[in-house]
Amino acid sequence: MKTQSVILASLLTAASFSAPVTAQEISLEEFVGRLMSQAVDVTRHEINMSVQQVVANTAHMFDLDGTLPGGSVSVTDLAQSMRDEQKAAVSASASE
Repeated sequence: MKTQSVILASLLTAASFSAPVTAQEISLEEFVGRLMSQAVDVTRHEINMSVQQVVANTAHMFDLDGTLPGGSVSVTDLAQSMRDEQKAAVSASASE
């Protein structure tokens, strides 16, 4: 039994070493060319998706009456807001 496994292992080892090498060599120029091609394809796809999103958003917000939803934006300095809250807390605790 042991001799059969030794013979089988030696045959498999010999067969693996005698197989011809089929790896294809690739030049650096071809490799960089493929990388650049993939990068261009990805960029093209991302730009296409961005344009589709902008068109869809514009079509969604388009109104023939000319009325657009309005809103207001306010900018608050977070550091100043935190200082005001701390002053209010200190004055509230001092008045107690």
